[in-house]
Amino acid sequence: MRIFYDGQIYKIVPTQGISRYFANIISRLPESYTPLVTTYASGVNYPDHQNIQLFKYRNFRPGRVSSWLEKYYFNSVSNSNKFNLAHPTYYSLLSRQEINSYSCPVVLTVYDMIHELFSNQIDPSGRQIEEKRKAIHAAQMIICISENTKKDLLERYSLPEDKVKVTHLASSINASMAYGSEPVPSRPYYLYVGQSQ
Repeated sequence: MRIFYDGQIYKIVPTQGISRYFANIISRLPESYTPLVTTYASGVNYPDHQNIQLFKYRNFRPGRVSSWLEKYYFNSVSNSNKFNLAHPTYYSLLSRQEINSYSCPVVLTVYDMIHELFSNQIDPSGRQIEEKRKAIHAAQMIICISENTKKDLLERYSLPEDKVKVTHLASSINASMAYGSEPVPSRPYYLYVGQSQ
């Protein structure tokens, strides 16, 4: 199976959260699969897989010309390669095409409904919400990272429930790499690893 990953998330956050999610998913695909990933030439947490095909775009000067040409590069990559499934890394594409332009089934991961819940603070123009709405309706299958995200999604979008599956995030932390003798709390606790504002 050949799976196409438009690497938009690598342009937005090259080494954090969602890019790590895709690096982990791709690295754990069966050996017989071929992931095709569009991305940028530097500063990216590249996924690792024995059959991976990376299509890297290298920015150059002048920046306006490079930015204009990148959509043509990513368009040519997606149009000239055959794949069985597309799994965009975000709600918009590097090729600047609509997600519904793929001629194969599309799987989309929805991480949260933050843009919709806090639109005045996060997306006052509504542009990101609209991109996300189009992506959600273009997908044949949606993965949510939690039951709460699935619930929020189904409350805001008219979708058949069997189109939405929950796949919880997993840790790639190796416990043997821990330092110190700090005990793990025995009762439920919250761990926040992120950027405070």
